[in-house]
Amino acid sequence: MRAALARTTTTAFLSPILPTYTTTSAASFSSSSSSSPNARANLLRRHALAKGRPSLDDVERLSHGQAAKKRGTGSRNICHRLNEMERKEFDLAKKMGFVQLRGTGYRRERKGSPLANIHRQLCDALGRPCIEVHRGLGTDATDEVVVDLSPYRPVGPVELDAAWEVCVSLEKELLPPTEAAAAVCAAAAPTEVEGEGVPAAAAFSALEVVAEEGGEEVAALSLPALRAQWEQTRQSFEEDDWEKKPIWDLPVLSYVYDCTGDRALAKKIAQEAHARLAKLKRKR
Repeated sequence: MRAALARTTTTAFLSPILPTYTTTSAASFSSSSSSSPNARANLLRRHALAKGRPSLDDVERLSHGQAAKKRGTGSRNICHRLNEMERKEFDLAKKMGFVQLRGTGYRRERKGSPLANIHRQLCDALGRPCIEVHRGLGTDATDEVVVDLSPYRPVGPVELDAAWEVCVSLEKELLPPTEAAAAVCAAAAPTEVEGEGVPAAAAFSALEVVAEEGGEEVAALSLPALRAQWEQTRQSFEEDDWEKKPIWDLPVLSYVYDCTGDRALAKKIAQEAHARLAKLKRKR
């Protein structure tokens, strides 16, 4: 298987080199329900409990290639500055709740994926899962949906339980059995946010045969083993790390859905994942 009140930062004295950014409420980035006082209170609480979260203003600054106000939010080794095409996708992702990438979004000249990196920063700022649709390129391309729960900044195992149930239920409801098996395998494979050097979930060795296709056995990692790996990855970082480190320095906790050959299904899964996970009640 991977608010704050609206305010404007005035930079008139730097206007020749630094544009003026407007930080909007979470309502601009998700459904209209996020404009409620309760949603704003939730966002403020998540920032209070996790000091490492960036402000929406700093996310916008990074996307323009400018330094963040909060030291450590960005890194010289992590590409965040978007080009014109990526900015259109980023603006669309703010509204949809997930980002669509060509492949992994990797740009050779930037040695990474600026769009994937800045979208993960945005999700961390909002305290919501980072959902990506990887649209495969080439004849042997793979279309995937990656749900990354690291922006939850879970300091305890119980903080991932409800989200895990959502991810599993989506797999069972929307993917055929053999594709669901592939989703589990994909989620178990070592992954890394390109250009970030993000610590990734290690691969499993506890594979089991879950189906037969064309006379060949299809092996996949069992769901309990995958959940156990999430917990192992979470525990590899201290509670203080989850609270204070920038998101680019935290591991990915991903659930991957293989939707090769059906991009409409990939988009549906991304939409459902965003909608269902947004309804979960959680502390941070």
